[in-house]
Amino acid sequence: MNSSNVLVDTREVQVVKDALDADVTDAGVGVFHVPTNRVHLLPCSQTRPVGHQALVLRLRLREIDCRGFVIAKDGTGRFVVENISQLNIASGGQNSLMMPQPLFDAIKLAVIAAGL
Repeated sequence: MNSSNVLVDTREVQVVKDALDADVTDAGVGVFHVPTNRVHLLPCSQTRPVGHQALVLRLRLREIDCRGFVIAKDGTGRFVVENISQLNIASGGQNSLMMPQPLFDAIKLAVIAAGL
């Protein structure tokens, strides 16, 4: 997958950045919808219950069609994108919380290009 094929809304990136700037204990929930190549982002503080599954339900997507990742701030205040979510079990293999690395790399590059 090429990062230019991944669709990311810059407004959603900004919402996550603003939330993490306001509260470093917050994190961004990222969901990649495989059929549409679309990334959906929301701060954890805005998902109830918290997490990837809540965002998938809110968007009325099927979990099997989605992969997940997290955006957080490291100790230096930089934004980091982490390849971890229970949604990835479907693609990463049994008991794996990580999606395949080439897919994650394309998503991460697209999110960074969208303003992270």
